Amino acid sequence: MKTKILTTVMALVVISAGCIAFADENVQKDFTPPVQHVDFPHHHGDFHKFHPSKAEMEKKKAEFEKRLKLTDEQKKLIEENRKLGHDKVKPILSEKHEKLKELKKLRNDNSLSEEDKKLKTSELKADIKNLNEKANKYREENMKSFEEILTDKQKKEFNKIKQEQKKDMEKRKLEFMKKAEKAKKSGKQNNNFPPFPPLTD
Repeated sequence: MKTKILTTVMALVVISAGCIAFADENVQKDFTPPVQHVDFPHHHGDFHKFHPSKAEMEKKKAEFEKRLKLTDEQKKLIEENRKLGHDKVKPILSEKHEKLKELKKLRNDNSLSEEDKKLKTSELKADIKNLNEKANKYREENMKSFEEILTDKQKKEFNKIKQEQKKDMEKRKLEFMKKAEKAKKSGKQNNNFPPFPPLTD
């Protein structure tokens, strides 16, 4: 689980750097980190701080490039790497999106028996899990390709950034859980406070 979490944090950093193509609005909204529940929905409200806007991503990308002191040639290679990652992952995410729609439709289908509904739900979740694993594999490959572009000095700085991102994610998770718990106690819990994926086993 911890390895998957680190992969997620690394993916967030790389998204900001423009190395994996999840900036496209239609693709980004369907992106599900490997630690999220299979049927974890996209929410609005307070949860949006975990889904940075395009402007925020562009700002982080510029900061990232400046901090790593990327050359123009490296930026070009990274963009090519990003496009390759996009071409591989986008169809998988599109298929996953369709599976999630089927899952939602199935839950509201009253024409099926509970046994049939449970069986079909299980099959869809298995398909979604396989798609997640396939997408994560491509993300890991994309990450390795990205790191190969960096110098040893840049790799060290990149590792520092990953650790900072991990700590920031843990902090955000705690803040989010506190708000969710407060809302629950006050009886005002709603879709703005879905269960956050655990950061530990």
